[in-house]
Amino acid sequence: MLVYHVAVTTPTKFYQKPFKDLVNYLIAGYDDEMSKIRAIYRWITGQPIDHLPLEKKPSKSHVLFELWRIKNKEKSYAELVSKLCRYADIPCVIIHGAVKGSTYEVGDRIDEVKHYGEWNAVLVDGHWRFINAYWGTVTHDVINPNGDDVIKNGDSPFRLYYLCDDHYFLTDPDQFGTTHLPMCQKWQLRKDPLTQTEFETMAYVKDGYFNLHIQTLTHTQCIIVSDSNQVELKFAIPQQSSLNIDFKCRLFLLEDGVEKRKDRYVFIHRTNNNKTLTVKIRPPERHVYRFELFGKDVTIKGDYYDYDWIVIYKLIFNEGKYERKPFPPYPAIGWGPGRVAIETGLVPLSHLSGEVDMDDYGRAEIKFRISDKTRIGDMFFTARVYTGGETMEELQDYCVHRVENGDVMFNVVTPEKGEFVLKLSVKDSPAGNLQEFCEFLLISNQKDGNERYPKGFQERKENNVKSDLTIKQEAQTVEITDETTDKSMDKADTEEPIEKSENLNDLLRQRMRVSIEENSPEELSSVIKDMKALEEPSIQPDIIYGEESLQLLELKKELQERIRDRDIKLIEASLKKVKTANVEDKLEREVSVARNLLQRFKKLQWLLHAVLDLDRSTIAEIRGYSSPPIIVHAVMMSTLLLLGHWAEETKEWKNVQMVLGKTGHESLKRLIIEFKIEACPLEVAIGAGDFLPEYSIDQIREVSAGCATFFVWVKAVVEEVQKRAGDEINNIRPLTTGPRKRCKKKRKMTFLEDLDITSAR
Repeated sequence: MLVYHVAVTTPTKFYQKPFKDLVNYLIAGYDDEMSKIRAIYRWITGQPIDHLPLEKKPSKSHVLFELWRIKNKEKSYAELVSKLCRYADIPCVIIHGAVKGSTYEVGDRIDEVKHYGEWNAVLVDGHWRFINAYWGTVTHDVINPNGDDVIKNGDSPFRLYYLCDDHYFLTDPDQFGTTHLPMCQKWQLRKDPLTQTEFETMAYVKDGYFNLHIQTLTHTQCIIVSDSNQVELKFAIPQQSSLNIDFKCRLFLLEDGVEKRKDRYVFIHRTNNNKTLTVKIRPPERHVYRFELFGKDVTIKGDYYDYDWIVIYKLIFNEGKYERKPFPPYPAIGWGPGRVAIETGLVPLSHLSGEVDMDDYGRAEIKFRISDKTRIGDMFFTARVYTGGETMEELQDYCVHRVENGDVMFNVVTPEKGEFVLKLSVKDSPAGNLQEFCEFLLISNQKDGNERYPKGFQERKENNVKSDLTIKQEAQTVEITDETTDKSMDKADTEEPIEKSENLNDLLRQRMRVSIEENSPEELSSVIKDMKALEEPSIQPDIIYGEESLQLLELKKELQERIRDRDIKLIEASLKKVKTANVEDKLEREVSVARNLLQRFKKLQWLLHAVLDLDRSTIAEIRGYSSPPIIVHAVMMSTLLLLGHWAEETKEWKNVQMVLGKTGHESLKRLIIEFKIEACPLEVAIGAGDFLPEYSIDQIREVSAGCATFFVWVKAVVEEVQKRAGDEINNIRPLTTGPRKRCKKKRKMTFLEDLDITSAR
């Protein structure tokens, strides 16, 4: 969403002026409704209403008076939005209902008084959209003694930095309905309106749920009642952005109005190849709890961007044994191989989630591929095992590792049945700083105990690895063990196939780069198929990158085709796909063109409905002129020229009257319904534009409101045809006479044919 600089830097002198002056300043230079309402919303959300240094009531004629009334609970943000929209000629209503806000506790029954709220619906481009400016106002304390927009308190200037939460600007009705329930059902603007019971019981999802594109997989209601001692929640995460999302959680035990943090009784990790977030909750005792999940996209940079609420649940545990140990502390890098491991250059091969189920003997082998083999000799690994439960104590010599053929393998054993933690770290030199790249929760159900590895065993394994590298790099003879000799012989036997495999991988990578550069999704799809057929772990990151690029190319190609075909429904569907895939910034040009087209289409749609909504008395009024004003005659000539009537026919007013008086299939409304903008010749559109009088819409409206409606429609059609023509317009002369038939040729479905005309008629 664009930042409207004028709105956020409005001089404070406008506090002392009437609302009309403020609105004129905010919307100056904007011709479309979207930009005007955006400027108004951005100004309101930037006002430090709760911190205005007002010692006395301001003048009633000033803007500051309305802000003062809101501060003193005499007015609401919704009323302020409505007033500003009125001055900007934007239809706006105040909606009353229940909100899940600061007075709401997850699982509450809706109370009309306790949960009462107000918000707005505005008519933008022919569609009602929601706004909640109160919820959209976010504050941060920042001293800013410079600038014209500083609010002064005596001799000490200060300003709270106000951010704008765009989630509450023109919000999708399905998203808005998770926290707002209007008293009047029609203002839900949903295809399937919610009942109050459904609103009360549905999962309590917050802004982050939609901003991060999370989906609920298991629990769709806000209250979870469990007869066991553990609950498992699952959420879908967009795979292309999964590793860029960090999660946190809180668990509160609710007892006698007191909240006690029990975060250690929650375990969260990614599963299902990073497409699912799995949450395990096992409370320490039978009681009522509140669980809160947070998340943030680490690729979004900003001083004030941080973790945001995703979902909140109320959990009621009834039965079961509750002498449960807490999980180990949640690692800063999260459980399992995630973003940090990939950035370190380590690709997981064996275990992709945060849990490692040990075998029946309490053993496991965990493998990573080193993506850059030239770094093998410069990577020094450390593995440590810790006990779980309340305290974490290190267990020496329960894990060893080795490096073979570009893979690092960690062999870990657990001393007994239970839960343990494995921390893996790496450094780039023996004296370097360790960087932790992965943590696993080890779960063992072994029957017998395990002894630790012999002391110093890891050092001997390290020496063997160094000898292998020396053999490969320097071809020297060294004294090695029988075990190492066998490995070296095996390695020599497989060296040539590995080299061939790497050459094939490089060729596939080259094909991938070329297909991406040439914007060829067909070739890229073929390359990905060939890569998958290799079943080679080292090329998995390339496959992921290729699939992301393929999705981008396919979305780009689809959007370009639908822009070319100018199908409003398909363009909207493609834009929705682009938004869901979170690649709008990568398709900025195509998205901008598509949105511009939609804006033009919707403008024509709204104007078409306005013409079709003209009642018979309005048409009769125009037809009733015996000698019409020049303005009226000129507008009707341009209208009928677009609809197939040449100027030599309509220059006689009686012929215009004759057309206006026809009914049925030959009626004026029917001609407009059947009009197809694609079939309208450019030269005719230019001719119709030349007929339009050089008057403002207000001047025409004073003469005839119905005529003004036709004027606006003709003008919009002419502009659209000219925009589609591009440079061709420079070589075309206007045409107003000739034997042309009306544009009724059957063509493929157009956006005008898609309009809901039946209701308008």
